[in-house]
Amino acid sequence: MEWVYWTLMAVSFVLFWVVLSIRCRSRLWLSGYMAFVIGYLGLIQLDAQDFYISPKLYFCLLPIVFLPGPLLLGYISHISTRSYVGLKDFAICLLPLAIVVSAPGLLTDQPMFSFATQADYQQPAYISLFNLVSMMAGVQTIAYVIASFWLMATLRRDWASYQSKTLPRSWRKMMNAILVILITTVTQVTSAFMNPSGNALSLGDIGFMILVAFFLCMAIETAWRNYTGVPIEDEVILQNREIVAVLPEDTSHAQETNELPDSVVQAVFAQVEEQQLFLQDDLSLSSLAEQLGTTTHKLSELINKGGGKTFYEFINDFRVRYAAAKLLEQPGMAIVDVYVEAGFSSKTTFYGHFKKVFACTPTEYRKINS
Repeated sequence: MEWVYWTLMAVSFVLFWVVLSIRCRSRLWLSGYMAFVIGYLGLIQLDAQDFYISPKLYFCLLPIVFLPGPLLLGYISHISTRSYVGLKDFAICLLPLAIVVSAPGLLTDQPMFSFATQADYQQPAYISLFNLVSMMAGVQTIAYVIASFWLMATLRRDWASYQSKTLPRSWRKMMNAILVILITTVTQVTSAFMNPSGNALSLGDIGFMILVAFFLCMAIETAWRNYTGVPIEDEVILQNREIVAVLPEDTSHAQETNELPDSVVQAVFAQVEEQQLFLQDDLSLSSLAEQLGTTTHKLSELINKGGGKTFYEFINDFRVRYAAAKLLEQPGMAIVDVYVEAGFSSKTTFYGHFKKVFACTPTEYRKINS
C-alpha cells in the first residue's frame, strides 16, 4: 500500500499546482484542500513506517486534521460570495501545539527530535490526549459539514428568487463533497479511537482514500474543463475593457449613466451573449465584471441602463433565450434537461421567467414554432 500513498501524493502535488495556476475564482480554496490532502497523506505514510518519531513531534503535525472543515465551508461560501470563513476558524488548529507547549510531560519524556517506540504511543496519557484531539477534530469537522449543509440549503432556496450566486452543477458537486467528507470524518474518528498508535492500513485510511479519490477527480475535472473550455483570450478581455472604458467612473450619478450611448450597452450585452458568459458556473456580478474588464458598480449601472433589471433578471434573460433556442433545435430534448443546461435549477423560476419573456409556456412555444 505504501506505493499507492506515494503515487497519490505525487498526483496531488501536481494537481495542487495545476489548480493553483488555472483561471478559477475558487482555485485558492480548492488548492488549499489539495494541500491538506498532501499533508494528510504524509501522516498516513508516517504511520505506515517501521520507525516512530517522538510523540511531541507527532502532535506538532496534528493541526492538519483540523483543516478540512474550514476549507470546505470556505470553498462553498466563496462560491456563493458569502464570507463565512476567516482566520478565527483556523484557530483550533493550534490545539495540538498548545498541548505540546503546556503539557509536554503528558506526551513523553523524550526530546522533541528523537525516535520513540510503539510503547510510547500506548501510554494512557498519550492515548487520552490523542483521543481528545481526534474527538475535537471530528466534532469540528462535523460542525462545519452541518454549516455547509445549511449554507447549501440556503443557496438552493435563494436560487428561486434570483439571489444565489451558484448554478445547479456546482450545487450538486458541493453536496457530493459534503457527503464524502462526512463519511471520511466518521471513519477517521472511529479509526482513531480503535487504534491510536497507528497501523499500516486502517478504517480511517480507507475513508480517507475515498476522500482523496473524490477530490482528485474534482481537481482533474476542474483542470480539464479549464483546458478544454472556450477561454476568454487576452485580446477579447482587452476588447471588453475598451468597450466599457467609456462608462462613467462615478456611477452614483444617474444623469451620467443615462448619457451612456446605447451602442456601448448593446456592445457589452453582445459580448455576454457571443461568449455565452451566462452559462458559466458560479457566475456573479463581480466575476462577470472582471471578465468584461470593468467594476461591479459600472456593470450594475450598465445593466440598469439596458432595461432597469437586476443582475439575475439580466442573466436569466440570456438563459431563457438560450433555452428557447434549445427547445427548437432539439425537439426531443426533455424540458427539464433544457432548463438545467440553460442554468436554471427551479422549474417554477424557469417557467415564470419564460412566460414573462415569451408570454407562453415552453411546451406552447415548441408547438407555436414547430
